[in-house]
Amino acid sequence: MNIFVNNQELEASLQGEQNLEQVYEAVNRWISENKRYILGMQVDQNEIAIGELKDLSTSEVERFDFFVGDELDMMLGTLEELDRYVDQIGSTLFEMHTVESKDRENLQEGLQWIRQILESFAIIMKMELSAMSVLAPGSDANEAVDQILERLELQCQTFARHSDRDAIEGFLEDLRSFKFFIMKMSLQLRTMSARESELIAIVKRFAENLDPMVAKIVAINTDFSAGRDEDGFTNLESLTAELNEYLSALFALDYQLRQKEGGVDLRAIEVDGQSFYQMARELTDQLRELNKALEENDIVATGDILEYELAEKLQQLGPWLTEIMQFVLAKEGA
Repeated sequence: MNIFVNNQELEASLQGEQNLEQVYEAVNRWISENKRYILGMQVDQNEIAIGELKDLSTSEVERFDFFVGDELDMMLGTLEELDRYVDQIGSTLFEMHTVESKDRENLQEGLQWIRQILESFAIIMKMELSAMSVLAPGSDANEAVDQILERLELQCQTFARHSDRDAIEGFLEDLRSFKFFIMKMSLQLRTMSARESELIAIVKRFAENLDPMVAKIVAINTDFSAGRDEDGFTNLESLTAELNEYLSALFALDYQLRQKEGGVDLRAIEVDGQSFYQMARELTDQLRELNKALEENDIVATGDILEYELAEKLQQLGPWLTEIMQFVLAKEGA
């Protein structure tokens, strides 16, 4: 059997390992010493789960592939898995009016897994879980993500006594906030290591693409009106991914500039008496509402948010981006 790590064959032989679980444990020990993590595996070009390894003998396999990465790669991969799981919870509960005992037990186990992930992230990032926060719905204040998670855990317990639709709706509201936290954290991690010049280029592209993004919104609503829902949702997913990338780059640029000696705060830049911080908050709230409408498969609400709220906000955003670019370029030239 040949062992590959990131498509590079290891120059090593088996040391008495009889099944793939034993091989996995040996490889995991080796990469852990180098502060790396296993992100995925394939056996003879087919993906495989850890639970299946014990039943496969090394004599039955020609090639065992490991895909490894650093802490950032591991965290991003885990966040993607976590995001899919939260979507699965949301879509399942949305269709329910009561939560049966078995479903509640599965949900409690899932929330325990989520807490373990967040606690591991907090250790890696050298920060308290209570320091991780997300914008609270309908508010200008941030809320610590551990408080949201505690509420989800308590609400899950109440399903045993009170499992009507109102209880489910309360759980889903906090779940939406938690999903938004996952999106925010994932985007921030992707831009943490970006150079300042790269972030400036993304912000410049954001300013240039405001009109094309508004045109995309019009096209998406046209798709929905014409009954082309699949095309509409596909294009909407692309639009929201693009917008999230731009906002993440803006926040990352602001963070990097504030860390410099005599640092400056882009969020304080004002246009007509309104700060960019306020504008960004409003845009963030609209993305949250859009996510809620999509979760509920409410095409009418989705179209209204796109046409009457998001498109208008993007059209208003131009002066702030112009001010930010002028401010940043002036600082570079100073």
